[in-house]
This record gives sequence, C-alpha cells and structure tokens, in this order.
Amino acid sequence: MIEDTNALPMGFSLHRYQIESVLGAGGFGITYRAIHEALQNQVAIKEYFPAEWSYRDHNGTTVRPNAQGQIPARSGEPPCYTWGLQRFLDEAKILVQINHPCVVRVRDYFTANGSAYIVMEYEAGESLSMQLQRGGFYRNKSCVNCWAT
Repeated sequence: MIEDTNALPMGFSLHRYQIESVLGAGGFGITYRAIHEALQNQVAIKEYFPAEWSYRDHNGTTVRPNAQGQIPARSGEPPCYTWGLQRFLDEAKILVQINHPCVVRVRDYFTANGSAYIVMEYEAGESLSMQLQRGGFYRNKSCVNCWAT
C-alpha cells in the first residue's frame, strides 16, 4: 500500500466525488474508493500518480512532476510526466467506450490538480492478485467465453 502522504486526503472533494479510502497503488497510480456527492453511488477512481516522476505538493492535493519527471525519455519527446499523463488520458478515452461484462465499466475521466483521473464502477470483492495467490479465480457466468479453461 502507498504511504498516506502520497494519497489524496480522505474526505477530499474531487470533481463531484468524495474520497473515502485508498484501494491500492502501483507504479503509475493510486486507486481510491469514492462516492458521487449527488447520486450517492460508490465508484473507484484511478489517479495518475507515477511515483518515479511525481510528488504531491505541500497542499496535499496537487501533483507535480519531480526532477526526473521533467526530463524527456527520448530527444524530441515531452517530459516523462507529461508524456505519461497523455498516455493515461488516451487510455481513458478508449476504456470509456468499452462495455463488456468482463471489464469494469469506465464512466468518466477528467483532469484536475495537475493530474488525471479515471472514474470506474466500484466492484466489491477480492483483487485478481489475491485470487491468483489462492490458486484460482472466480469466473463470472456471463464471462464464460472470456477466459481460457
């Protein structure tokens, strides 16, 4: 799990959503459980936060590229942080179009606080990594054709 200093504060209001908890973190982002302030439905929000290229400003919300994130990976490309942010948004534009029973539905994406966010339906349950550690995973009956046996 990511250090508390890297995550948005619990209760923070983010573009119509209130952050409730951190669900997980990886090399390029932090995923939160949040609630839509008007509709009162739970969602998962993935924040672009590449730990190697960024840091959270003293205000606790704004994401800024660090020294490494300001350097282009290759000549003629934008800085690493900016390059990654654009790829994150490109991914969101594609994912929002996917509607399949085996894929968590992406509902929205937006930029704020120097970062970008992907809003997904919240699916309670065990993570895929936990299921694989246990030696298998649950197969959704509507997804029989999604997984090889």
